[in-house]
Amino acid sequence: MGSVIVQFVVDKDGQVTNAKALRNPCPGCGAAALAAVEAMNEQGIRFVPGKQGGRAVRVRYHLPIKINLQ
Repeated sequence: MGSVIVQFVVDKDGQVTNAKALRNPCPGCGAAALAAVEAMNEQGIRFVPGKQGGRAVRVRYHLPIKINLQ
């Protein structure tokens, strides 16, 4: 049991880029969390980009993913 913290950037078009695991309780957990976040691009899932001054901008996010191993 633990939490993987994944950091990534949402580009102006809503795509996830530069994903990396910041906290990784076990080697396989971090790889699985990164695969899930990167799969959003492959499936066409887009985030709403950040706005500053009415224009779309890149935004860095930290996403905690809880893992329960049995």
